[in-house]
Amino acid sequence: MIYGVSAKKFVRDLYQETNDDDVYNGAAALGFYLTLAIFPAIIAMMNVIPYLPIARVDEAIMDLLGQALPDEASVLVAGVVDQVLSQQRGGLLSFSLLATLWAASTGMYAIMRHLNIMAPIKEVAGPSKHHFDAASS
Repeated sequence: MIYGVSAKKFVRDLYQETNDDDVYNGAAALGFYLTLAIFPAIIAMMNVIPYLPIARVDEAIMDLLGQALPDEASVLVAGVVDQVLSQQRGGLLSFSLLATLWAASTGMYAIMRHLNIMAPIKEVAGPSKHHFDAASS
């Protein structure tokens, strides 16, 4: 017994609430958008580095990647990192920042929608207001 409820009833109620609140789809959407936000964020970080006045930062990055990655992966990544760090790319930096903002704010919007499903709240604002709130959080 769990707090005066039989284990069978507890599991049945847990299953019912999980389905009613659509927990699995919410978790999948959240995982997708927040994972999607990682890649443009990495691109943005790599594109900011050429603008920084740090001596031999490319060598330090390559040494760290060489220690962390297997040899074959390190060779593949080395060419990309060298290409990205060799010159300043303002357009790619802007695009990656916008893509990161979009993916992260969509992930936050998914959290907001899912919390509204779990704790029924009457919506008073439109979707554009929610996207703005998600982007600013």
